[in-house]
Amino acid sequence: MPPVRGAKRRRKAAAEKKAAAAMAAAAAAAAGTGGPHVDWWDGFRARMSGALSSTDGEQRFESVLKMPRRAFDYVCNLVKDEMMVRSSSYTFLDGTMLSLEDRVAIALRRLNSGGSLVTVGSSIGVNHSTVSLITWRFIEAMEERASHHLRWPDSGEMEKIKSKFEKIHGLPNCCGIVDTTHITMCLSSAEPNCKVWLDQEKNYSMVLQAVVDVDARFTDIVTGWPGSMKESSILHSSGLFKLSEKGERLNGSKLKVSDGSEIGEYLIGDSGYPLLPWLLTPYQEKDLTESSAEFNRRHSAARTVAARTLAKFKDTWKFLQGEMWRPDKHKLPRIIHVCCLLHNIVIDLQETAMDEQRVSSSNHDENYRQQVCQLADENGVRVRDKLSEHLISRVVNEADIKGISREKTGRLGAAMPAHICARGDEFWGCGKMRRIDWVLLETPFSLLIPKYSLGLIDWELLEILAPYQEKDLTKSNAEFNRRYSAARTVAARTLAKLKDTWKLLQGEMWRPDKHKLPRIIHVCCLLPT
Repeated sequence: MPPVRGAKRRRKAAAEKKAAAAMAAAAAAAAGTGGPHVDWWDGFRARMSGALSSTDGEQRFESVLKMPRRAFDYVCNLVKDEMMVRSSSYTFLDGTMLSLEDRVAIALRRLNSGGSLVTVGSSIGVNHSTVSLITWRFIEAMEERASHHLRWPDSGEMEKIKSKFEKIHGLPNCCGIVDTTHITMCLSSAEPNCKVWLDQEKNYSMVLQAVVDVDARFTDIVTGWPGSMKESSILHSSGLFKLSEKGERLNGSKLKVSDGSEIGEYLIGDSGYPLLPWLLTPYQEKDLTESSAEFNRRHSAARTVAARTLAKFKDTWKFLQGEMWRPDKHKLPRIIHVCCLLHNIVIDLQETAMDEQRVSSSNHDENYRQQVCQLADENGVRVRDKLSEHLISRVVNEADIKGISREKTGRLGAAMPAHICARGDEFWGCGKMRRIDWVLLETPFSLLIPKYSLGLIDWELLEILAPYQEKDLTKSNAEFNRRYSAARTVAARTLAKLKDTWKLLQGEMWRPDKHKLPRIIHVCCLLPT
C-alpha cells in the first residue's frame, strides 16, 4: 500500500505541474495575437453545418464550445499528451487529420450539445465512431490531468468561502450548500435490475449529489447511485458524510455565538436531508418564531446558489440533460465527473464573477417533488436554534425585538416599514411629512429612527429608503439590501395582483378619459383583490 500511495502522490504532483504549465500557456495565448488559434477556429467553423456556422466572433465561439477561449486553450494544453496519441488515426471525412483543438472541440460538442454521435459527427464532418473514440479519450485525459480542479478546500480557502457566505447571505461559518439532481436516461423494462433506477417520479435516472460554494463551484460530488435512492440515503452512503461524522471535514474555526457557546462549520441543505450538527436544514413548522423565520429566509436565499448552479450545469452539458438511451452505467459517473471538472475550470479561469442573469431558472429537476426527511439529530437541533438566535440578535437587541413585534401588527406585516411604496404620489406625501407618523424606534446606539418607507433605487433618499448601490458593501449594508429586496417584493406582488384582478387596468384602453381614469384606478384599489 505505501508504494501505491506514493505513486498516487507523484501522479497528482505531475498533474498539477502540467496544469500550471497549461495555465501559463493559456495566459500566453490570451496575451498574444492568437494568429494560429484564430486560423484553427475559422477552419473548424467552416466545417460546421447549419446554425452552428451562421455567425462568428467570440460569442459564437462560446456558444458552440460553452467556454471562453482562455479556458479552451487551457484544457487543450492540459490534455495534449493523451489526446494526440495515435495522432494520424483520427481524421475528418475528407481525410484531413484532426488537430488537438479539433479533437477537444469535438469532445466538448458531444458533451454540451445533447446530440447523438451521428448528429454531432455529421454537423462537424467526422464519422460517428470517431466522435465516440475521441470523447472517451478526452474523458480519460481529463480524469488524469484535471482532478485537482474539484477537491475539498484547504483551511485558507475555506475561510474565504465562509467570509463570502456571511457577507452575501448572512450565514456565518457556512461552508457550502449540498443538493442533488437527477440525470435521466432511457432503459428497457426487460433490462436486469432496471427497477432500481426508477425514481419517485417514475423516471429512470442516476443521482448527482454536489456541494456548491458561494462562487457556484463544486467542492465535492458523489454520483453513480440509482434514482430510487432518497437524498438522505445517498448522503449517508457518501464520503462526505463519513468524513464529516469523523470530524475530518468541517473541522475548522468555530463561531462564537451570542450566548457564549460555539458553533462549528456547517453545510446547508433542503428538507430532504436529515438535520445534523454539520448539516442544517430549514425549520418545517408552520408557526415560526422571529428567529426561526429569519434563519429560513437566509437559508432559502443561500440555497438558490446551488439550485442555479445545477440548473446552469445541466443546461451547459446537455448530454446530461436529455434522456440517454441505455447508457453505460459504469461510464456515466465518469462523464458526469468530467463535466463537473469543466464547470469548475470555466469558473477558475474567468476574469469576472459569474453573471447570474444568464441563469434563467433554478429548476434543475423539473417536475420532481421536494423530498422530506424527518430525521433530526438532537445536537443538530441545538446548533440550528443557537444559530437562529444568534442571527436575530446581531440585528437588534432584545428590547428592539419587542418594538419590532409591536410594529408587526401593521397591515403589511413588515417589521419596520410604515409603507412599501411603488410609483405614485406616496412619494410626495412622505416628502411633505404627511404620511408618516413619527413613532420612534430606539436602537442599541441611542439613535431614534422614525417609521420609514421603502422606495425604488432611482428615488431620492429622504424618508423613503433606497438600497445601497456600492459594489463593496459592509456586512450591515449587505444585510439591509437583503431585507430591502425581500420586503419590496410585497409591493411588486400587490401591484401584479391588482392588475391581474382588475383587467381594465391591464389591457390597452382606447383613448381613455384621463380625468376619469384616476378615479377608476382609485376604486379598484379600494375593492378587494
